[in-house]
Amino acid sequence: MELIRFSSGAEQIPSAPTFLALASNPDIASFAGGVPDPQLFPVEQLRKASESIFSTLDTSTQALQYAPSQGFLPLRQWISDDLLDRRILCPSENILITNGAQQALDLISKLLIDANDKIAVTSPTFFAALDTFSVYGPEVLEVPFMRGTLDMSIAEDVLRQRPKFFYIVPDFQNPTGLSITTKQRLELAELCEKYDVPILEDAAYDRLSFDGAIGKPFAAKNGTLDSENVIYINTFSKTISPGLRVGWIAGSSRIVSKLKALKLSSDVHTSVLNQMLVYGIVQNDFQNNIHKAREIYSKRCTILLEALEDQMLKGSWWSRPTGGLFLWLELPRSVDTTKLLPEALEVSKFAFVPGNLSCPGAGCENACRLSFASIPHDKIHPAISRFAHLVKAKNC
Repeated sequence: MELIRFSSGAEQIPSAPTFLALASNPDIASFAGGVPDPQLFPVEQLRKASESIFSTLDTSTQALQYAPSQGFLPLRQWISDDLLDRRILCPSENILITNGAQQALDLISKLLIDANDKIAVTSPTFFAALDTFSVYGPEVLEVPFMRGTLDMSIAEDVLRQRPKFFYIVPDFQNPTGLSITTKQRLELAELCEKYDVPILEDAAYDRLSFDGAIGKPFAAKNGTLDSENVIYINTFSKTISPGLRVGWIAGSSRIVSKLKALKLSSDVHTSVLNQMLVYGIVQNDFQNNIHKAREIYSKRCTILLEALEDQMLKGSWWSRPTGGLFLWLELPRSVDTTKLLPEALEVSKFAFVPGNLSCPGAGCENACRLSFASIPHDKIHPAISRFAHLVKAKNC
């Protein structure tokens, strides 16, 4: 008999995936974890920022003491100014600093989802977001986002059911690497307004455009978040460091006030030291760091696309990202990537994320997510060759 009885929400959580662990296994060519390239971590800048923080008693105490749950005010003001550059008017008091975007998703889920509520997502979508939502017991409604195009007819059918929100990653989406077109952003925003469904906009990858072009956020449509049409999430995990765990939520004053109370009851506040370190970076060489990241990820993505073109089985399809960290690969329908993964790890020394994790329903069994974020250039072609050989053997 097992003494501890889990909550119904905890029972919904699948066993923790090992994708991040795979990324650190030197024997595996891991295209699984969306792990930023460590050569992009601004180590020297962080060292200088740390020295500056601990150079006086006042700033040392500020970094190490309890602080308000909402977050470090200078960082929130920087975020407010940055949002204004994107034509989003959001004062610093309407911004909440979180422990990465993942906590932002969890806090918003706590705020909005009751058991059996309906929520809407694209299919495929970010699998860790689905895991977070599942704890709160919603019914998940899917809007197909196949090969970079939203099915607007199904979107309207879904929105007619008045889900609590529509979760969407509009730029260089995890897992496909594709972006929603300007035309479809406008169409979707208008549909959501028609049916009074707020958009939960996850902009985690928006700065990683290979050519520097950034799509217009949903949050910029009305120029303000006061109408509550959009709750906006972003993070510094992909542009500075995931280990610092600094993200944020921007929303109306009513929403942020409630989220602030939930944050207080959850973990009091995000590390002030980490917030101050991030603030030290964004004041200085932040844009240069982003430019370097764009160059590195663009080159790596190009090599991966070339390897797929050279090696992959005919009848396969893959996305061609113009930013972000991911690529979506669809294999012939006869291939089940969930069943293929153990053999890929054992035989091909190749790791990926099975597509079914990103799709609440059926339809992604033959797909997988490949991350080109941190795989060394010289490992890409040999790894794809081994994987392609395995796929071809399975498809005979």
